[in-house]
This record gives sequence, C-alpha cells and structure tokens, in this order.
Amino acid sequence: MARRAIGIGDGTGLALLLAAVGVVLILQGWQSRIPNFGVLTTIDAAQEFIDHHRLPEKGSINSFGGFTPPGAMWLMLPGLLIFRDPRLFECVGSLSLYVGTFLGIFFLARRCFGRDSALVAALLYGFSELGLTAGSTLFQRYPIQFFLVWVVYFVVRWVDDNEGRWLAAATLTWAAGMNVHLELAPAILVVPVVWFAWRPAVRLVPLLVVAAAATILWYPHLRFERDRHFMDLRSQVLRESMRPTDFPDSWCDPSRVPARWLEDAARERAFEAAARSAWSPRQWVSGRVAVVSQFWSVNFTQSRAPGARFGLFLLTCLGIGASLIGTRKRGVDPERQHEALSREWLKWLAVSLAILGVALNEFTLARWISADGVLAGSSIGTIRAAQIGVLLLALLIALLRHAASAGWIYARRMLTQPSWQAKVFGTCLVVPWVCLLLVASQERRFLQLWPLQVIALGAAVAYVPRQFRLPRLAGWLASAAVCVIVMSNVVLLSRVNSWRHEGFTGRGAPEIGVADVIAQRMQAKGQPPEVSIGYQVDFWRFMADANRIDSLYKVGADLDVLLKYRHGITNLDRCAEGFRPGDDYRVVQVARLPTVDSHANNRLSPAGEREGAFAILERVDQYEVRERF
Repeated sequence: MARRAIGIGDGTGLALLLAAVGVVLILQGWQSRIPNFGVLTTIDAAQEFIDHHRLPEKGSINSFGGFTPPGAMWLMLPGLLIFRDPRLFECVGSLSLYVGTFLGIFFLARRCFGRDSALVAALLYGFSELGLTAGSTLFQRYPIQFFLVWVVYFVVRWVDDNEGRWLAAATLTWAAGMNVHLELAPAILVVPVVWFAWRPAVRLVPLLVVAAAATILWYPHLRFERDRHFMDLRSQVLRESMRPTDFPDSWCDPSRVPARWLEDAARERAFEAAARSAWSPRQWVSGRVAVVSQFWSVNFTQSRAPGARFGLFLLTCLGIGASLIGTRKRGVDPERQHEALSREWLKWLAVSLAILGVALNEFTLARWISADGVLAGSSIGTIRAAQIGVLLLALLIALLRHAASAGWIYARRMLTQPSWQAKVFGTCLVVPWVCLLLVASQERRFLQLWPLQVIALGAAVAYVPRQFRLPRLAGWLASAAVCVIVMSNVVLLSRVNSWRHEGFTGRGAPEIGVADVIAQRMQAKGQPPEVSIGYQVDFWRFMADANRIDSLYKVGADLDVLLKYRHGITNLDRCAEGFRPGDDYRVVQVARLPTVDSHANNRLSPAGEREGAFAILERVDQYEVRERF
C-alpha cells in the first residue's frame, strides 16, 4: 500500500526522481550562461507587462523576417517576477516545461507501452542533448516540445475514453503552443486523421469554450497582424522571406555595411523570386529529395558513436511498427491463406524493386532530383550504389520469400494486438513527421518531434523484447545500450565536466564581468544611469540587419540587457552596428572565439576614429572595457 501511495509501483516516483536529477544538471553552470539573443525581446515584453500591464502583441523575428506570436512572454514572466539576475530569467519557465515534457512523455508512454518503456523514454529525453537544451532556454523552438507531447496525450485519451473533452484539451494545448511558435502547426493534422480512423466522440460545447479561450489568447497578436495586413503570418505559411534589402537605412552609418552583405541580400532575393516564378514539379521533387536525404534522422545525431544515427532511426521505426501491427490474440495462428498471400506479395515486391532499380538511373533521376537537370559526380556515384543495393534487395526477397513469409507470420503471432493507445500514438508520430518531410526546408523544424521519437525508442528496446518473450536481460541490455548512446552527448558531458572542474554554479560569464566593470566605474564617477556604450564584438549577422525590422535588434543587445536588468543602466547608443563616435565606453573583443558558422563571426571596426580616444579600463577574459578620456 505504501509503495503504491508514493508512486513506486507505477514508476511515477522514479520518474520524478529522474526529472529532479535532470533539473540539477540543467542548473549546473548557470552563472556561466547569459540569455540567448533570441529571447531578449521576450524579456523586454515581460518587463513591459510588469511595469505597464501591456499585453504583448508580437514576439521575436523569425528566419523569414517576420514577427512570431508573443506567447513566449507568458513563459518568461515568472522568472522576472522572482529573480533580478538576467541569467535566471528563463529558468522558471524552461524548467517547468522540461519537467512537464518529461512527465508527459512518461505518462503517454506508460499508457501506450507500459511502465518500463515509459521510464526508458523519459530517461532518454531528460538526459539527451535536445532535452537538456530545451530545459535551459525559452527560445521559442524548444518550448513547443512540451505542447506537442501533451497534444498527443490528450488525443490518445480522446480515443481511449471516447470523450470529447479530451479533444477540447488537445485543441487548446495546440492553440497555446502555436502562440509560442508556429512550427507546431503540423501537430493539429493528427486530429482529423485520428477521427477518420477511430471516430471518437466530438462534443460541440467544449470546442466552443476552447475557441473563445483561443480567441482571447490570440487577440493581441491578431490585432497587430491586422494592421500589418497579416504579412507575418502569411510569410510563415507560404514560407516567403520578408527580410528587407534596404536594412542599411536603419544604421547610424550605412557606409559601415559590408559590401558582401548587400550582394548576398540581393542574390538571395533574386533567387527567391526566380524560384517562385519558375516553380515546377521537378523543383519540388528535387527539394524533397534533399530534405529526405538529410533530415530523415536529424534528431539522432547527438551521439558520436559509429552508426548511432542509423541505428537509432531503425529502432524508432521498429517502435512505430510495434505500435501498429499484431494479431488479434496472442498464440492464435493466422490463417494459412495469409502465409500464401504474403509470399505472393513478396514476389511482386521483388519484381517491383527490380524494375525500380533498373529504371531509376542517373539519366532518369537527373530530370527530377536536380533543378537544372545536371547531376554532380558524387550524386551519380550515390545513385549507382543505390541501384545496386535495390537490385540486391530484390534478389534476396525473391530467393528468401518463403523464409521471410514464415518470419512475418511468426512476428504477427508473437506480437499482441496493440492497444488503441499505442495505435493512436504511432499515428500521431507518423503524421507530423511525414508532413515535415513534405514541407520543411530546415533541420531545426524537426526538433519538436524528439519527445515522441524517444517514446518509440523506448518501445523498441523495452516493449518489443517483451512481446517476443525474450529474457528480461535482453530488454535491459538493449535499453542500457540505447541510453548510453543517447546520453553520450556534448551537453551532458560538458555539464558533468564543468561541475567537476568549476563547481555547481560554474564560472561567471565574462559578459557579466563586463557589465559589472562599467557599472562600478559609473558609480565611482557619479554618472547618471544613462550612458552611451559601444560594442566592437563578434556578432551574428541578423543582430544588425534585423534592426530595420525591430530597433531592439542591434550588435551588443545581449550586453545591453545585462546592464539594464542587473544594474539599471540604459545604453543611449542604439546604433544597429553597435557603436558610434560619441560613445563614453567601448567594449572591444580582443580574442576571437572559434565558430563553425561564418554568420556568427562578423566584426565591424570604427573607421577614422583615433585609437587613443579610449583608455583601457579593465580586461575581462576576451573583452577589453575602454573609457573615453
């Protein structure tokens, strides 16, 4: 009785314990991290709500150059109400979502595949690279993992209980998640698919209540979009860029804009216009082939173990298959005609593959997978290797179709009919995954699927061995192997290593030291809390060119936030390029940090300004704080 009371028997207590360990790992080194640049406008919106009770109308700028919905502000708000250190603003919301996602995975997997699979799935998510990253930030792409898991959980309950209120809960959760980031859009497609397959009950009154609540939630952003003719929403739905080519007009000194930026902007705009005007089925197929070839296993690259990416993908497919297939009752043999039918089906499959292997050569594929009809030498080699593989597969199926048919019958005999919950879960993973493969063009769109993919992984290593009556040791070893592969990621290892060498709180971020040096100097001189501070630092290109869209974007905006919320200092230098001739202080990055993205390694220099105009006040790691004399 006591074990059941604290949730040990059903695994809830252990899940909570694992979630607590994950929270500790996420908080490790908090002093060394400053808010991500993408959440700076969210912080300002939350402070605006606290000071003036003004509802947010827009979020940050997305990759298309439009504004996202403002829902992330509500996630940021508790951190600003509780803490005064900007490094902790995100932790309340991000950790709450992390724990909520962790438990959502556990409850969903337990309902579909049992306790053991649920614990493995929760462990995989909680200590994976994506899970730990999601628990550390409120950057809009990561919180939607929480909403996706609970949308699927409510859809499963909708079918399982045949109760319309669960559909209302799923719809409201989706609407709230969309208010954080529109990348959650494909999740709603599971509702019509599930209804068509199982026909659960639909109740009108709860849906009307949800519609009213969603309207209230979305009203500020829709009002903002109405004044902009819904251009932001339209650009995201149609995937059309709105980034301006006249961004230098917002700079204090447009002559500082690098010439290659203008060339890149003009070239990108011309390419997009040509692509829209010359769209063809061949172009679409070419783009889809590129996406499928690169992004089919994008979330499985976290471990550096050889073959881990392909192995995790296959196990995920196994988990999905286990949720969808099986016989009516354990131990009941299918009819003999099923075996004959499967042999006939395998024969025609072998014939089809042989025809496919011969027909899809580099001459025919060049017309479809290449936009200009020309293939590179490496692509031709890949196609020929794939041809050989398809032909060999056809030969193997033809020769071994009797053994394969017998194996298929055995598998169906061993597998029990999956529960309604498992079937719905498999559908809810396949539908958005296929949708993203059909429309997505960037790998980050697939990050939201990771919580569902870990459930499929957990089912593959804990549920499937049990279905085949394998020894429990086999399931434990398989689960342990997958956990080791997923947990040997850079984020987890770096947190453990940092804890060992720098303690739990970690080493203070150098940007904090820069802000403290300037604040102490201003206090010593009795300066007012408004001063002009310039930045000569490495920056991402969008920090400067997005200033034309939103003036809060500028070089050094992250340091401005630290000065504002840590010391109450307002930077009067609002130049997009980060500095101007009349600056009182200048922060100069004297050591360049390695980066794999050239867009993050930009640096501007003040041409014509005398080097002796500033004296070095103090050096903090890679930064020098200089004061005008």
